[in-house]
Amino acid sequence: MLVAGGVALLLLFFLFVARDVRRSTRPRALLAEGRWTDARKAAEDIAGSWMRLVPGVRDGARYLVALTRHFEGDLEGSLAELESLATTRDPALRYATRSLEAANLVLLDREPARALEAIREACALTSHAEEDALIEAHALRRLGRVEEADRLATASIAKVSRFEEAAARYFRGAYANARADLEAAVLCAPGSVYAHRAEALLAALPAPPPDDDAGPSSLAPQVIGEEARPGSRPPRA
Repeated sequence: MLVAGGVALLLLFFLFVARDVRRSTRPRALLAEGRWTDARKAAEDIAGSWMRLVPGVRDGARYLVALTRHFEGDLEGSLAELESLATTRDPALRYATRSLEAANLVLLDREPARALEAIREACALTSHAEEDALIEAHALRRLGRVEEADRLATASIAKVSRFEEAAARYFRGAYANARADLEAAVLCAPGSVYAHRAEALLAALPAPPPDDDAGPSSLAPQVIGEEARPGSRPPRA
């Protein structure tokens, strides 16, 4: 009888753990769907659960909170969350946090020297993505180092994930006022900080010249540009 009871308790324990292990994958799944707020809440739940006792799970959840705040446009909140990860020694997580820190600072147009230090440390830790070179270009230009910035701003863009592509497209489009890149950023991650920022920049660009070969569009009189959202502010999965 005691043996049967012990087996039952052990089974319940494993079911409990399996449930929460599965729960730990939910934030990334929600993030992949572009549901930033839901992903953040799911990550916050994990960071506050018993799983916080496992350092890797706890730190991963905190990073996801910072990342989702970034996509939501809460850049200050993202930076504050990253402070709890400042001492991490895991190279992959260190890369992700420093890259996201630099992206936040560039989008805030603040502390370019700190942004440059962060992105260069990130790139030295592991192979890096195209948006990292573009973040570095923005920091360099803000510091007046235009020639160095221009060399980096020509980085090609690989389609890794739609969120990484949105970041890369936005940073390159913002660097050169490139309409095609800004439009691509909007399409890659609608509703994200990059989409809102790209929409604001697109609204400020001169209208493209008319295409003489194109016929009249029935939609033309009805298209109204969305106004830039006041206070809208916008890193990586």
